[in-house]
Amino acid sequence: MKESLDLLEEKCGPEGTWKSKGHYWTPIDKNYLSVARSLRSREVVDWGRSGPNEIITLNALRVLKSTDNLN
Repeated sequence: MKESLDLLEEKCGPEGTWKSKGHYWTPIDKNYLSVARSLRSREVVDWGRSGPNEIITLNALRVLKSTDNLN
């Protein structure tokens, strides 16, 4: 588990936040009904492709705090 926690800490940016790396989703276009057959791997939520992600940061901090790795 230590290796995983170390990796998590390494992924933290200089400002103390995490961002998403790699994406398996594509945002749904405004005309999503017209492209219904291509909705595989589509998301209505933009998980943040270009900057710190609040949800990823929150979850990373929760893990680190629960394992006493949060300084």
